[in-house]
Amino acid sequence: IVNHPEIADRILPGVDVISDKSLSGDGDGRDLDPTEVAPSRYNSSDCPASDDSEGIWHGTHVAGIVAAETNNAQGMAGINSQAQILPVRALGKCGGYTSDIADGIRWAAGIEVDGLPLNNHPAQVINLSLGGIGSCGEYLQASINAAVKAGAVVVVSAGNEGVDLSQTPYSPAGCNNVVVVGALDSQGYQASYSNYGGAVDVWAPGG
Repeated sequence: IVNHPEIADRILPGVDVISDKSLSGDGDGRDLDPTEVAPSRYNSSDCPASDDSEGIWHGTHVAGIVAAETNNAQGMAGINSQAQILPVRALGKCGGYTSDIADGIRWAAGIEVDGLPLNNHPAQVINLSLGGIGSCGEYLQASINAAVKAGAVVVVSAGNEGVDLSQTPYSPAGCNNVVVVGALDSQGYQASYSNYGGAVDVWAPGG
């Protein structure tokens, strides 16, 4: 997440769970600063990015959809301007590790994670706007199960590869105990890029 006036009053103390400092771009491993860094801080030939790259600010975009200030004649209106955002930074240069994502889920749910203080503001909804080809790993599934047991709802992206999830393994959309969201276009039809299939629980505006 980055500092933005539309959500500044909604942000709870978060965490950076990126364990590999070569991926984090901020010079260290896990810490209590979930702020995203400019792509130029960790730009490389195998992961080209500019400071205005669409994907790099995705967490801030999603936070705005959820909780941006309303009735202020600026920007957009969030779905629930009273909601609070608990930022967990799990991906950095060229992506990251599933183990970090899994620990991010645990921390967000208020579950103890080695080397980090306990989260005193457990999330009611954990949003994962991420994914990739491959089956749901054992540790990721265990982390999701633990978060759900702790009282959280885990919402995940169906993914943007345009594949049938019943034919292609995809994670975390292929995990159990998650709500899988596919994307619709402006006409209400499945967006061309959205993954689809029986695993999708709900469709929502995407692009």
